[in-house]
Amino acid sequence: MSDQLPATVLPGTLALTADTRLVPALIADLGEQAGWRYVEFFTANIRNPHTRRAYARACARGPKHVVKTGKTPVLEGAEWHKLLDAIPMETVRDLRDRALIATLTYSFARIGAALKMKVEDLRPQRAGWQLRLHEKGGKHHTMPCHHALAETLHAYVAAAAGIAEDRKGYLFRTSRGHTATVLSERPMSQPDAWRMIRRRATAAGIMAPIGNHSFRATGRTRQAASFGFYSGPRERRSVQPGRR
Repeated sequence: MSDQLPATVLPGTLALTADTRLVPALIADLGEQAGWRYVEFFTANIRNPHTRRAYARACARGPKHVVKTGKTPVLEGAEWHKLLDAIPMETVRDLRDRALIATLTYSFARIGAALKMKVEDLRPQRAGWQLRLHEKGGKHHTMPCHHALAETLHAYVAAAAGIAEDRKGYLFRTSRGHTATVLSERPMSQPDAWRMIRRRATAAGIMAPIGNHSFRATGRTRQAASFGFYSGPRERRSVQPGRR
């Protein structure tokens, strides 16, 4: 082992400060042999002496402890219900907003996948319903639809004139003018959805800076405990376009 670096080196050998250990204290406390084995594990197969020394210095520093916190605001169960309850059920736009928020939460859908949904993507499945999401790369994900979500979606589709018959049309559409009673044929964009969520959150007195991605995170973290989501085996199939 004459060509390997020792567990502890003399001052100046590796251009380090005096009495610097080449291994972390945890390893050094186990004895000289443990130190040798630690350095050998990282450097034994490196032929270039300069590279070997560089690796030895790196492993002497030990791993970094990095704690990352998520930046997406997540609503508690009570806050989520508060938000939904604050949205009236008077206009088709009200029902659309409730349906979109419910879809993002119950299905854990990305905002882009939800906004690409067509009316026909809400499909009957035996005694219940299923959703088909349009994911990246042209893939489709089909999953069971929670009964509360199905009720919210059906209330929206039934109230929006012409949507139920337009099976190939977009499910979540922009509203025309300021009356909020008529929908266009154009799908909502992500900025449209963000503005809607911020407006509804402010009206509900929710100060957290929630946005398009908050409901997916909320649904995942509160899946069974807070909302009583579907907690059985999830049917999730990837379907390429043109295949059945």
